[in-house]
Amino acid sequence: LLATIVERITGMNLNEFAKKNIFEPLGMEHSFFGGCLPEEEIPTRVFSYHDDGTTYNKITGYSRVYGSGGLTSTCRDMVKFMPQYKNPTLVSKETMELYQTIPPLADGTVTNYACGVRINELLGHKYYHHGGVTGGFRAFTVIFPDDDLVIAVFTNTYNIPIETAGRDIAREWVDYSAEVDFMLTGSASMAGLVFHYTDSGWWNSTTYYLRYNNNDWSGS
Repeated sequence: LLATIVERITGMNLNEFAKKNIFEPLGMEHSFFGGCLPEEEIPTRVFSYHDDGTTYNKITGYSRVYGSGGLTSTCRDMVKFMPQYKNPTLVSKETMELYQTIPPLADGTVTNYACGVRINELLGHKYYHHGGVTGGFRAFTVIFPDDDLVIAVFTNTYNIPIETAGRDIAREWVDYSAEVDFMLTGSASMAGLVFHYTDSGWWNSTTYYLRYNNNDWSGS
């Protein structure tokens, strides 16, 4: 429905609209909405796999639905997007504040879910986060606005609790004395980026390329 609304109002498909109004202004050079490009036009595309404990089996049934999902991106592009939650340039500050407002449910219950983003605390530090999964791919992005800290973690296998991994990486950055608690079985691979940012640019970045196999992490 969102994609159809954008197309009818602007005359552009969702990918064209996002490229002009989001991706290009933020320098997100490797992001697009699936369903708009043939697979052969994605030279750096990564495939996803199902790990049965002994072998990796390639997953071929990807959802081509876009609008409600279908965003293809990279860790580096997502850390360019996340600071919008603190210093918005694509929308007004008032719009972003509304986006981050948690509405109560009809019975008065208050959750942690705002408009497409969840708001929590970790070791006393507020953070906004969102994650997703499709066709074997999993993603988790988080910003700690008061700490100027952004973390993006992607994986191309189902069997890694990626939000746990992302929070454990965050614990190491907001509290160096905190213990991490990866709880994984089998084998998995993960790529992640941690960035601190300032108004003048990005600094103190760390890239994680990790492989997990039988209770052992390797990588950097």
